[in-house]
Parts: sequence; structure tokens; C-alpha cells
Amino acid sequence: MMIPYRLLLLWVTLCSFGGEAADECGCPVYHPQQAMCNSDFAFMVSVETGEESPLPYQPEERYVQTHYKYNVTVYQVLMPESLSYLEGDNVMMWTLNNWCEFHKKLTTITDLQMKGLTSEYRKHCDQCQISGVQGTVEHSRDDLTALELFPGARSKFWTLDVGCFFNPAASVHNLVKDCESEVSFCKFDHEKGGCMWDLNKEFLDCFKKRGMTVSYRTNPNAAAVRRPSDCKYLQNKRLKKKCLRNILKNKKALKKQRNRQ
Repeated sequence: MMIPYRLLLLWVTLCSFGGEAADECGCPVYHPQQAMCNSDFAFMVSVETGEESPLPYQPEERYVQTHYKYNVTVYQVLMPESLSYLEGDNVMMWTLNNWCEFHKKLTTITDLQMKGLTSEYRKHCDQCQISGVQGTVEHSRDDLTALELFPGARSKFWTLDVGCFFNPAASVHNLVKDCESEVSFCKFDHEKGGCMWDLNKEFLDCFKKRGMTVSYRTNPNAAAVRRPSDCKYLQNKRLKKKCLRNILKNKKALKKQRNRQ
């Protein structure tokens, strides 16, 4: 029975079909761009049925035990172009249902991710690599670009200066957006002579809000949040309300102090 219009982005890498070494099939978190660069196939599909199923062949050694078989209609072939004839066809696909693969519902793909999937990501595969990570990491360099643009939003977790520094776990742990994955891609900057995040307006806005949110949560008094209008930059609704309450509370306290004088 067909599940109508359930669109998924289904990433299938060579590793999906089994028989690879365990270290090659590890599961660090990858930026969508790097996931695509690492892949052999990438499709947008409409999933009709899906079930746990063994591979059509059984390798002697299986490092990953669970595979899923999908009956899909191919909506668009992202890569390789040689398989574009599959568009509109109903086919069977086997893949892993875990973090080793990149599976996303199309409804969760941002506009900039879609732009990356259909054009930008593949342009930079040969020039730029984004390291996959497991857990939260920190950088120790001075982020001069962030210091200049957002002095109150700097953080040891993210940077605009250290290549394409990727740290998605820190975003999850701090309950903020993963700006790099959602609204940017890694490209070669000829002026700086290295790979840097694409500093588009949406990414810079996300970077600022994320940094201010973490800074405010860590130390509300030290953060660059001084006016009620500053609270809108926080990426957490609860923090926004807390921010407004604190600013109003501080204003009332300051007013009382002045009246006493």
C-alpha cells in the first residue's frame, strides 16, 4: 500500500551495501555537503513501503546488522547524472537506517540546503573537506571576523576564521541552530587562500543569534543584551522571555535607585 506523498531525501553510499570495514562505516556526524561528497548515489524519492530486510547478497562479514529495503519512486536523481533515467521509476533500494546515512524528509530541508544539494555542494567537493565529528569540540584561535562583526556573540564552539570548522553537537547541546548545516556550505576563498563557510546573510544572522544565545545563557550580565530589542536575537523562546523579564527588572531597580538618590 502506497504511503501518499511521503517524500524523503534518501542518501545511499557504497557503505550502505555492506562488506566494508568497520572504521570505514563509522558514524560521525557529517555536514550535508560532505555527506554528498562522500556518497556514490543521492536521490530524492517518494517512499511507498519500507521494511527491515537482509541485503540481496550476504557478505561473509557484516559490521552493520540492520538494513532496510525501500520500495520508492525516484523523484530526482541528484547524483550520478548517469542514473537520471530512473526519475519517475519505481525501484527497490537497500540502505542503513542509522547515522551512517543521510536521510531527511524533504519538508525539513532548508532553501539553502536544497540549493546546495542541487548545485553548490558538488562544486566544492574537490577543493574543500569538512571533517565529520563525534561529540562537542572547541577551537582555541582568536576569531577576528566574529570579533569584528559580532563582539557579543563569540564562542569557543564556532568560528568564522578557522576554515570550515564544524561542530554540530555543540549546537544540539546548547539548544541552538546548527547554522553551518542549515544555511551555509564550505567553499574555497581565494582571498584568504583556504576553505571558509559561505558568509551569506542568513548564515551570519544565524551565527549572531546562536552566539548571543549561548553567551546569554552562560552569563546574562556579561552578554551584549542591554535593550528589550536585543532579546529577539536569542534562539530560544524561554530565554527570550527570561531576557525581557530581566531587562525590565533591572530597569525598575535602576529607577528605584535613582529615585532614592
